[in-house]
Amino acid sequence: MSREAPVDAAATTFGVEPLVRVAADGDPLRAVALGECFVAVAQAGFTRVWFEVEAAPAGEVHRASLADPFHVAVASSADAPGLTRVALGLRLPRARAWLRFAEDAATADGILSGRLELGLAAVPGARLCAQLRAAWSAERVFVDAATQVEVHPQPARRGGPPLWARARSAADLEALEAAGVAALVEDVGLARMPSGSSPRALRIDASDDTLAARALRDRVGRVRAGLPAACGLVVDIGAPGAASAALPALVAARDGG
Repeated sequence: MSREAPVDAAATTFGVEPLVRVAADGDPLRAVALGECFVAVAQAGFTRVWFEVEAAPAGEVHRASLADPFHVAVASSADAPGLTRVALGLRLPRARAWLRFAEDAATADGILSGRLELGLAAVPGARLCAQLRAAWSAERVFVDAATQVEVHPQPARRGGPPLWARARSAADLEALEAAGVAALVEDVGLARMPSGSSPRALRIDASDDTLAARALRDRVGRVRAGLPAACGLVVDIGAPGAASAALPALVAARDGG
């Protein structure tokens, strides 16, 4: 079976898109709510959804965990085929865990028919990027000084899911540009900086429950108006219930209404 050509996240452009967060507290109803939210996002005309599974507080034990974000991504996207991109926010894999990370991402990408994108919480090192892309290109990779393995199954696209990473400074932007990784920033000034060939995205937090629909629409509109044309806007609208309620205002902001 042939695989699709790789998709470069840095080559994609968009206007306004929602980000949803779900707690990893073991409540299966949260996973159900996230799936329903994904359907609502697709029905609202968005083709990409960003989401994060929030880590459990340190030392806290849950009876069941939703902490495996790849499982959550697959399950929640099952009834939302209109979402052509599912951008999953993750921590950087630990040095010794990168192979498992590569295997889990490849499996999820295959199940999602190439719809997965990965957003990393920090700038990945050049070595990690090279390891992941080699593993996702059916190449044998070293797991230690003497052992080579291949990742199976392979992702839907050769080279694996597109990568995004959070950038906090101009130096981060330069490092991501060099690594071919698209940057997601949380600083309006940083988003307005001139860049080379890599469009970026700006993330803003609009998850405040007291934020009225009109205020949300106006705030998104103001921020978007000041961004470069190639810089998309990712709007954090909170947990699934609040996110679904905020979607009409986000649609209005997206459509200029």
